Amino acid sequence: MKRILITGATGFLGSYIARTLVEDERYQVLALRRSNSRLDLLGNVRDAVTWYEADILDVATLDGIVQNCDMIIHSAAIISFQRKDFGQMHRVNVDGTANLVNLATYHGIEKFVYISSIAALGRHAPGKVITEQDSWADGPFNTRYGLSKHKGELEVWRGQTEGLPTIILNPSLILGAGYWHHGTPGIFDRIAAGTRFFPGGSNGVVDVRDVAKAVKIAIEKNLSAQRLIISGENLTYRDLLHYIAQALGQKGPAFEVSGFLGALAWRADWLKSLMTRRERLLTRESLRSISHNSLYDNTKSRELLGLTYRGIRETITATAHAYKTAVLQKKDFGLLSLD
Repeated sequence: MKRILITGATGFLGSYIARTLVEDERYQVLALRRSNSRLDLLGNVRDAVTWYEADILDVATLDGIVQNCDMIIHSAAIISFQRKDFGQMHRVNVDGTANLVNLATYHGIEKFVYISSIAALGRHAPGKVITEQDSWADGPFNTRYGLSKHKGELEVWRGQTEGLPTIILNPSLILGAGYWHHGTPGIFDRIAAGTRFFPGGSNGVVDVRDVAKAVKIAIEKNLSAQRLIISGENLTYRDLLHYIAQALGQKGPAFEVSGFLGALAWRADWLKSLMTRRERLLTRESLRSISHNSLYDNTKSRELLGLTYRGIRETITATAHAYKTAVLQKKDFGLLSLD
């Protein structure tokens, strides 16, 4: 059995990766967690995972774990658009990645799969179709999160030049069921509450299960030194939010967030986050980013990995059903079937 270490396995994407790999008897799944980490998103596979209490910034503890595994899937990251988180986000997304790359190189890990983001490719000219050949370019539509993932990628490429077989996956906006008050699953909670605003940009969108499937194929194929965009289709945010509203039985957002309305929207979101203690979805930085028209080409992932992507309307319908079920059961999370 191949021993595969997953970072971020208690989170949204990482939990789907763990669930996907646990189902395959060829793999023994090892994972990092903190002492207070919730395991709800692992469903009935939580006890099939070998857990280690460790932090990717703790090199001494990591060393003893890495030397006992064959492959690493690094999906742990901080995603934030709030200034107070920028320092910790850099430490985790850049320094933490460097720690893992150094240890993986030293211990001769067979393959290192890094879950990056399309944000690490930077924002280019509006309407330009971005491929794996495009590189980071400084600009006003980039985010601190995107910069931290770009710098994390540089650490991975360094490991490749030092002999570590690596693959970088760049997922687009990931949709699916998870914790309804955190990350992209939180979009469903906001739409259910009656959000009336939509940003004017566009983005790539992908089902969380397709990203997990891409990871599994990536560790099985004889590939190295590759970057792959993992994205199902391109959608305007207006269409995306309308599809979600329709699946939830709500009215779709009616007002584009731009200019004066945009300034009001991110300030209102800040005030709402103070009152509800929920994560902010809008900041000045994130609003600039999602007002940009970004398009992504998934040809390489379909050709090299043989990926077939679920339709996003199917993903939205399944996730909306999971959300409505969770509300009835008074749960703050939901899961999608891997089928």
